[in-house]
Order: sequence, then C-alpha cells, then structure tokens
Amino acid sequence: YQRRVRGGCISEIFEMKLTTLVYFFRSFEGEKQILLAEKKRGFGEGKWNGPGGKVEKGEEIQQAAMREAQEECGLLPTQMQQVGEIVFTFRGHPNWNNKCHVFVAKEWEGTMVETEEMRPHWFALEDIPYDRMWEDDKIWFYYLLSDNKFYFWFHFDEEGKILQREKCEDGITPMMEQNIQTFLELQIERIEL
Repeated sequence: YQRRVRGGCISEIFEMKLTTLVYFFRSFEGEKQILLAEKKRGFGEGKWNGPGGKVEKGEEIQQAAMREAQEECGLLPTQMQQVGEIVFTFRGHPNWNNKCHVFVAKEWEGTMVETEEMRPHWFALEDIPYDRMWEDDKIWFYYLLSDNKFYFWFHFDEEGKILQREKCEDGITPMMEQNIQTFLELQIERIEL
C-alpha cells in the first residue's frame, strides 16, 4: 500500500493484493474439459472464471489456492502446478488491483458442489463461454490451454474493458512492477491536473 502527496492531497496509488485462480482439467468420455464457475455475488458477479480468491495474511500462495478452490467448488487440488501470473489494475479502483497466481489442477479430492459464491460447471474446451468471462481471458487462455507459462499485465476501465495490456516475457519482475506503478501514478496525475 503506497500513498503520494501532491499539492496537499493524498492519493492512493497502488495497492496490490495477492490472489489465486485454479483451473481444473479432466478427460470425460474422450473429451478434455475445464471446470469454470459462475460468480454469484460480489466482484465479477455473473462472470465465469476459475475458483480462487485472496491470499490471507500469513498464508502461502499455494495454500490459498487450495483453500479457495475447496471453499468455492468443493474440490481440493492434490496436485497443482503454477502456470502463470497476471497483474490486474483498474482505473479509478485501486482497491481492485491484484497480482493473480494461476494454477492448473489435474488431480483432486472431493465432490463438486455449488456454493453461495460460485456455480461450477465442466465445459468442453471448444465450449468455453468467453462471451460471459472477463475480456482478458480471451487473450491468456490460449497459453493456459496449450500448457505454456504466461505472464501478463492488464489495465481496465471502470466497465471492465481493457485499456492497456502487456505480455511480460521475463515474468512479473520487480522492474515490471515498478513500470506498472509508474503508469498508475501518471494516470492519477492526469486526473488531478
């Protein structure tokens, strides 16, 4: 959490929460499928996504991914691999900014259940409902589905439309994080002027 003083006004610039997403894959009747869940309330309501959420204080990222997956869809990953990182920033909503760690799970325990937060459903890969997902998913799902590691930054407007994006070939490095912070500071300066 950082603040900057400009002309006696304190501006909140950059709050980067750590979050997770878990994508379960299975073969069913000869068809490769992915588990997505429709968000039933709160941030992202009505959108299909992987189970996931915030990393709690003192919690390891992988532990958070496992906990969130079990809480949101009833499945506890027993074997999971991190495949990507994505930084999401939002114009006018610094409290939505987050660095998301994306995992793939191909083995798990438990039974899929609908919860208060998510309604899970298995989709054939050719039936993924991109029109009911975040706009950025159309870009990075290619890497997720082709088993390639990926690192991206997406900057959105208040309506969830992409204003800027960048593929980070070397990962989300401290230099990249500094570049994102500088970009956000410049955006706030334009608003304040």
